[in-house]
Amino acid sequence: MIYCTLGELLIKLNMTQKELSLATGIGQNSISKYCTNTWLKFDKEHLKKLCEYFECEVGILLQFYPMEEGIDEDSMRKAIRYKLLQEEYSQFLDDLPEQSKKKLGISFDKNQNN
Repeated sequence: MIYCTLGELLIKLNMTQKELSLATGIGQNSISKYCTNTWLKFDKEHLKKLCEYFECEVGILLQFYPMEEGIDEDSMRKAIRYKLLQEEYSQFLDDLPEQSKKKLGISFDKNQNN
C-alpha cells in the first residue's frame, strides 16, 4: 500500500490541516483525505505544492508498505500510523526526566525491541 505521512508530519510540526490549506492553497477536504489515507487519487499538483512547502522529496510524503495477504487496508493504515508516531515520540519520551516518567506512569526498557 502507498501511505501518505502528511498527518504525522503535521503532528510533528504542530500544524493544523487548516493552516496547511491556507499556506498551500490545497483544499482542506483534500488535505484531510491525505492525512487519513482515504484518498483515491493523489493530485500531482498537490504533491508538488506539498514537496515545495515542506522542502522535501516525494518519498518523505509517500511511502510504500507491502500488503500481506489477509490483512485489511484499514488495519494496515492504523499499524503504520502507530509505528510512525511511536518512532516520533520515542525520542521525546527518552528525553523526559525519570521523575516525569514516573508521574506519567511511563515505564519501558530502552533495550526492548519495538
